[in-house]
Amino acid sequence: GTLARRLAHACDAEIPMMVGNASDKVRRVAVVSGSPGNTLRGISSSDADVVVTGEVTYHLAAEARQRGQRLILLGHAASEKVFARHIAPLLLKRPEIIQSAMQVHVYEQFPDPYTPVKRTITARKGNKKT
Repeated sequence: GTLARRLAHACDAEIPMMVGNASDKVRRVAVVSGSPGNTLRGISSSDADVVVTGEVTYHLAAEARQRGQRLILLGHAASEKVFARHIAPLLLKRPEIIQSAMQVHVYEQFPDPYTPVKRTITARKGNKKT
């Protein structure tokens, strides 16, 4: 839970979610920005204590939970906007990038297409908010 909260803050994630027990200790972390898709099935709990990613489908989340795999889901855009600035310097050191004179630009304006919905519901005709 602490790691999820810290990552959500660092990524400015609006609606972070978890699969698994929030109080479990974490030593090894696998990071897959965006959406891992079926790649998630190739990461076992012996590889990583938790997988940090953007999003997974309902069924992949259910499978992960059944396998005992823990996930931190930050949101697709939130998980990618911090990745770009860290990978760019590594790419610029690659000989094939240097030799090609390729330019690497870091794009950090990842607009999230989702809008969070406030869960407060106003009851009709004088009833209290729920």
